[in-house]
Amino acid sequence: MKKWIKGRIHCKVSETIKLLNVKLVGHYRYYGITDNTRSIRSFYERTVKMLYKVLNRRTQKNRYSYEKYYEKIEKQIKKPVIYVDLIKLVKAM
Repeated sequence: MKKWIKGRIHCKVSETIKLLNVKLVGHYRYYGITDNTRSIRSFYERTVKMLYKVLNRRTQKNRYSYEKYYEKIEKQIKKPVIYVDLIKLVKAM
């Protein structure tokens, strides 16, 4: 993910976030099972921090503080979701 985000440093932010959401949803669908909540949450947080670092490198003028950035970006980036509940699957069998 880090390499992909760094490669998008010169692209439009809105386009990058749209593609990032597609990648994140794919990751959540693959790894989003009951006991993996901590891991996908950690992946989300690291991805948000990487995007922050890359976007702050784009300009030398007005840099965002992390709090301001997170408020602005938080609504746009997809949050982790559990797609497969193993407990319900076991009970159904």
